[in-house]
Amino acid sequence: MPEAGGACLRWQPGRSYRWRRARRLTGEEEPLAEALAVESMHGDDAPDHVYERVKAPAEAGDMAGVKRWMQIGDRLDRFERLDRSAN
Repeated sequence: MPEAGGACLRWQPGRSYRWRRARRLTGEEEPLAEALAVESMHGDDAPDHVYERVKAPAEAGDMAGVKRWMQIGDRLDRFERLDRSAN
């Protein structure tokens, strides 16, 4: 679990758990990681989940929230296009 200062508990094969400093995500990597998490948790319903998550902050006037979820949706769309082109 992440702790203060970016340290987290990591397991290494052949060793017990130990604390290591985790690398922080860059601005471009963060929406990508979030999109992967949404896809992993929601599967085929991921686009619907993103739509609902964009709609809620839009109704509240939270443009930063809208922008964040639009970025996540854009990454999901890229995954889908890559998946279609690979098949």
